[in-house]
Amino acid sequence: MLSKSKIFKKIKNQIHYGKNISLKKLSNKNCNKTYLDWLNDPKINKYLESRINKLNLKNLKDFVKKSNLSNSSILFGIFCNKIHVGNIKIEINWFHGFCTLGYMVGDNNYQGRNIGTESIKICTNLCFKYLKLRACFASIYSHNIASQKVLKKNKFKKVAEIKDMYKIKKNLFSNEIIYRLYNSKINSN
Repeated sequence: MLSKSKIFKKIKNQIHYGKNISLKKLSNKNCNKTYLDWLNDPKINKYLESRINKLNLKNLKDFVKKSNLSNSSILFGIFCNKIHVGNIKIEINWFHGFCTLGYMVGDNNYQGRNIGTESIKICTNLCFKYLKLRACFASIYSHNIASQKVLKKNKFKKVAEIKDMYKIKKNLFSNEIIYRLYNSKINSN
């Protein structure tokens, strides 16, 4: 039987296929102008913390490298017909047995096509079936209606809301909504 760390490394380095997408580890070759433009585009990054500081290719490459070297996070590119259309990241807390998910569909042409929904489904399956985590969490801005729908489609339940957590613009704040999905094989709730 493989240890958790070997299973983690295997998952991190494999390509995972869904019905319409595949998830695979990002590399330097994926750190290009298109990816950078998503992160710096106010229409795309309006609910991402990366919007606070303008990024450059060096920042982007450093982020991908750091994620790839981490023993507690997995950064997958979301690919549709071999086109990099977004990302999903799994941050694992091994001690407590849970993870947090962060995701984005950066390519406007692929938004609204259930890409985020399918990406989360693949990742929660990996986290529960292979890594034996007890729960997955996702934290979103309350203004992000699309992400609320994506999480609900994946059976995540709202567990908390923090008022006025994130600044949208000068005098407009968004609540933080925290969603959770339990591993039904471990938890009875």
